[in-house]
Amino acid sequence: FGLLGMIFGSLGAMREYHVKRMLDFYKRCCDVSQKPEDSRRYRIIYSTYLAEPEDQKSFQDIAQEENVDISTIYKDHKLALRQLSALFFGYFE
Repeated sequence: FGLLGMIFGSLGAMREYHVKRMLDFYKRCCDVSQKPEDSRRYRIIYSTYLAEPEDQKSFQDIAQEENVDISTIYKDHKLALRQLSALFFGYFE
C-alpha cells in the first residue's frame, strides 16, 4: 500500500478534522444564537448522533424533554442536517 496508504490515511484524517471543526463551529453558532430553536437543533444532533450509544435518544424522548411536539423535532432535525451539510460539503439547497 505504501504511498497510496499514506495518502488515503492522510485524507481520512483531514476529513475527520474538518468534520470535528464544523461540528464545533455549529455548536458555537447554536450556543450564541438568540433563538432557542437553534440550541435545540444542536441538542437533537448531539442526542441522536454524537452522544455515547447508551445515551442516544429517540425523537420521542427528545420531544418530551424539550416539551415540544415530535413534528417539531423532525422539522428541526431536517434543518440541522441541511445546515451541517452546508458546513461539511459547502453546498446548500
